Amino acid sequence: MHTDGACGPEGAGVEIVLKSPEGEEYTFALRFSFPVTNNEAEYEALLSGMRVAKYLEVKELSVYVDSQLVANQFNGIFEAHDESMQKYLKLVQELAVNFDLF
Repeated sequence: MHTDGACGPEGAGVEIVLKSPEGEEYTFALRFSFPVTNNEAEYEALLSGMRVAKYLEVKELSVYVDSQLVANQFNGIFEAHDESMQKYLKLVQELAVNFDLF
């Protein structure tokens, strides 16, 4: 799965691309009706993709995020200092247990 989130003056949204082992691609684009920072948009992209993968009963999920902050917070390299980042990280950790490989 590849994810990307962004925000700007016109709003925020995410793109999620799920690719099956057979090479089939499923692309999702979401636009948010609530304000987020760029880092929050990146977490929203990851969480949205994880929820779709869970719904599709994916068991093994390799994730590529373009946010160094999100990747390093999840991997324990960076500490989530901001309360909002801590909440997002906790949600990702809780969803990750639904996959045999994450």
